[in-house]
Amino acid sequence: RFIMPEILVIDGKMYHPTVVNADDPIASALGMKQMQLEEIVSEDEPQATPEKR
Repeated sequence: RFIMPEILVIDGKMYHPTVVNADDPIASALGMKQMQLEEIVSEDEPQATPEKR
């Protein structure tokens, strides 16, 4: 299972410090991109990575 240790939660939003999202002032200031919860949850779902089972 792959877990990204660099995810931060700010004001209930998840951020990953790799891509700047110019539409979000907090993300832009921190150099981060907001991530949706569904994207992170799908990382843990077996069907998301069938090759690992």
